[in-house]
Amino acid sequence: MRRILIAIGAALAALAVVPVAAHAESGTGRHCAVQLTQDGPRHQCFGTFRQAIAFGTDGAITSAPDATAAATDPGFQAEVEHPATRAANVLIGIEYDATNFGGNTFSVFRYAACTGPTNDVDKQIVDLDVIGWNDKVSSFRTYNNCIADHYYLTNFGGVHTGYLGSSATMPVINGTNMNDNARSIRWS
Repeated sequence: MRRILIAIGAALAALAVVPVAAHAESGTGRHCAVQLTQDGPRHQCFGTFRQAIAFGTDGAITSAPDATAAATDPGFQAEVEHPATRAANVLIGIEYDATNFGGNTFSVFRYAACTGPTNDVDKQIVDLDVIGWNDKVSSFRTYNNCIADHYYLTNFGGVHTGYLGSSATMPVINGTNMNDNARSIRWS
């Protein structure tokens, strides 16, 4: 009887270890790269942030840090804003589904850096549900001269954040908490 219990205990211990190892090897989340093209957004998701950035930049960046570190890493910012990197698809922003630049991400790419003034829109996503990110954004970071405006409703309706370059938490606008409440975004 004792040998049976020891065998069962060993089998259960082995089962408990396998999912943890498999999870660590495959990545700890869902990280998507969204290319904003003339034909609309194209996206693909990966197990790691590094894979998403490599895909989004057409292989120009293959050594990205983890998603949380990327938001504050000056080396990563310098790499994504370097002229040689910008010959590929340009990273204009990273959206996070947790506060403080944590959790799953979608990284947004376009053919060129943003122009700067807020009286023009360089790129936009009319409905975040198209890429599976409706009501998920909790923090964000922008790159390559871009700033982002997050809207409460699709098609840029309702309250909005105004153009911001980065936010570790989504703001409250006129009594509306924008955390997990963005349904469309514009970049300028």
